[in-house]
Amino acid sequence: MGLKTLEWHEHRAARWVARIKHSNDKYRRFAHVNIEPYYVNHVPNKVLVHMMDGPTDYSWHDSIEAAKLHVEAIFALDN
Repeated sequence: MGLKTLEWHEHRAARWVARIKHSNDKYRRFAHVNIEPYYVNHVPNKVLVHMMDGPTDYSWHDSIEAAKLHVEAIFALDN
């Protein structure tokens, strides 16, 4: 399967996409940070993390930095 790395790509203003790059140069989306799907109710002053494993796998955080750290921690545990 090879080694995987997590890469951050800015989607638009203050929105981020975490992608996994596999050793065979294939990519897979891992998480969205601050990108709200239409079916999630907005929570004021919070940043949404939406994990790509399932449609209801999301959590709210106080800042973008905290949200990105949360995603990196989950990636480290899964990897």
